[in-house]
Amino acid sequence: ESGEHEEEEEAQVSGGGVWWRNNRTTVPAVRMKVRQGPPRLELAGGVRMEGATLVVVRPVNGVTEAEEQNMDAGLAFEAFHEGGVYGEAVEKLLKSRSYLLEMNSF
Repeated sequence: ESGEHEEEEEAQVSGGGVWWRNNRTTVPAVRMKVRQGPPRLELAGGVRMEGATLVVVRPVNGVTEAEEQNMDAGLAFEAFHEGGVYGEAVEKLLKSRSYLLEMNSF
């Protein structure tokens, strides 16, 4: 019986035991839309961006695809509201193909 108790204590200390089950933070289900521009994105004034990528992460909430597109654009423009080269890049990236990655809650 004392052997079992020692194993339980060892498991808690090493991280392989029950401790993490009671103290972990639940991650909500999210959707990540990734939009990648061409290798060199040409912007106004001769500015070029290499490897420009836009990632919009938000919780899953059962909206239509059109609503989702509008929400993604709104979030992206809000994040880069100052405009400039980043605002212009966001505008161009939102016109590119998107890839969707969903992550379930865990």
